[in-house]
Amino acid sequence: ALPALESMRGAGAGLVAWGTVALAALRQPRGQATLVTGMALQPTLGGLALVVTAAAGEHPFAEWFVWVNAVVLLAAAAFIWLGRIDGRGILRGRGE
Repeated sequence: ALPALESMRGAGAGLVAWGTVALAALRQPRGQATLVTGMALQPTLGGLALVVTAAAGEHPFAEWFVWVNAVVLLAAAAFIWLGRIDGRGILRGRGE
Protein backbone atom coordinates (compact mmCIF):
# COMPACT_ATOMS: atom_id res chain seq x y z
CA ALA A 1 0.00 0.00 0.00
CA LEU A 2 1.04 3.58 -0.51
CA PRO A 3 2.38 5.42 2.57
CA ALA A 4 -0.36 8.03 2.17
CA LEU A 5 -3.03 5.33 2.43
CA GLU A 6 -1.42 3.91 5.54
CA SER A 7 -1.58 7.29 7.25
CA MET A 8 -5.23 7.60 6.20
CA ARG A 9 -6.01 4.27 7.87
CA GLY A 10 -4.43 5.48 11.10
CA ALA A 11 -6.40 8.72 10.95
CA GLY A 12 -9.59 6.79 10.27
CA ALA A 13 -9.04 4.55 13.28
CA GLY A 14 -8.43 7.61 15.44
CA LEU A 15 -11.63 9.22 14.20
CA VAL A 16 -13.66 6.10 15.00
CA ALA A 17 -12.24 6.03 18.52
CA TRP A 18 -12.81 9.76 18.92
CA GLY A 19 -16.43 9.46 17.75
CA THR A 20 -17.09 6.59 20.13
CA VAL A 21 -15.74 8.56 23.08
CA ALA A 22 -17.76 11.62 22.02
CA LEU A 23 -20.97 9.58 22.02
CA ALA A 24 -20.16 8.29 25.51
CA ALA A 25 -19.63 11.86 26.74
CA LEU A 26 -22.91 12.97 25.17
CA ARG A 27 -24.82 10.17 26.88
CA GLN A 28 -23.42 10.98 30.34
CA PRO A 29 -21.77 14.43 30.36
CA ARG A 30 -21.31 14.77 34.14
CA GLY A 31 -17.68 14.56 35.18
CA GLN A 32 -16.32 14.40 31.62
CA ALA A 33 -14.37 17.70 31.65
CA THR A 34 -10.95 16.07 31.24
CA LEU A 35 -12.21 13.84 28.43
CA VAL A 36 -13.74 16.73 26.50
CA THR A 37 -10.64 18.88 27.01
CA GLY A 38 -8.50 16.08 25.63
CA MET A 39 -10.88 15.70 22.69
CA ALA A 40 -10.57 19.43 21.98
CA LEU A 41 -6.78 19.27 22.06
CA GLN A 42 -6.57 16.66 19.30
CA PRO A 43 -8.07 18.75 16.45
CA THR A 44 -6.40 21.90 17.79
CA LEU A 45 -2.92 20.40 17.67
CA GLY A 46 -3.66 18.49 14.47
CA GLY A 47 -4.89 21.64 12.73
CA LEU A 48 -1.87 23.64 13.88
CA ALA A 49 0.44 20.86 12.68
CA LEU A 50 -1.22 20.93 9.27
CA VAL A 51 -0.85 24.72 9.07
CA VAL A 52 2.88 24.38 9.79
CA THR A 53 3.20 21.52 7.28
CA ALA A 54 1.36 23.47 4.58
CA ALA A 55 3.33 26.64 5.22
CA ALA A 56 6.62 24.73 5.04
CA GLY A 57 5.54 22.85 1.91
CA GLU A 58 6.49 19.49 3.44
CA HIS A 59 3.65 17.37 2.08
CA PRO A 60 3.11 15.05 -0.89
CA PHE A 61 -0.42 16.33 -1.54
CA ALA A 62 -1.89 19.29 -3.42
CA GLU A 63 -1.58 22.54 -1.45
CA TRP A 64 -5.32 23.12 -1.27
CA PHE A 65 -5.90 19.64 0.19
CA VAL A 66 -3.70 20.34 3.21
CA TRP A 67 -5.23 23.78 3.81
CA VAL A 68 -8.80 22.45 3.62
CA ASN A 69 -7.95 19.77 6.18
CA ALA A 70 -6.32 22.36 8.45
CA VAL A 71 -9.36 24.65 8.29
CA VAL A 72 -11.77 21.77 8.97
CA LEU A 73 -9.75 20.58 11.96
CA LEU A 74 -9.43 24.07 13.40
CA ALA A 75 -13.18 24.70 12.90
CA ALA A 76 -13.96 21.42 14.69
CA ALA A 77 -11.59 22.44 17.48
CA ALA A 78 -13.30 25.81 17.86
CA PHE A 79 -16.71 24.11 18.01
CA ILE A 80 -15.54 21.66 20.68
CA TRP A 81 -13.82 24.37 22.74
CA LEU A 82 -16.98 26.51 22.62
CA GLY A 83 -19.07 23.54 23.76
CA ARG A 84 -16.52 22.78 26.49
CA ILE A 85 -16.64 26.37 27.75
CA ASP A 86 -20.44 26.57 27.55
CA GLY A 87 -20.99 23.27 29.37
CA ARG A 88 -18.18 23.51 31.92
CA GLY A 89 -20.49 23.28 34.94
CA ILE A 90 -22.15 20.07 33.76
CA LEU A 91 -18.87 18.56 32.58
CA ARG A 92 -17.31 19.12 36.02
CA GLY A 93 -20.29 17.40 37.65
CA ARG A 94 -22.05 20.49 38.98
CA GLY A 95 -25.64 21.47 38.23
CA GLU A 96 -27.53 21.29 34.97
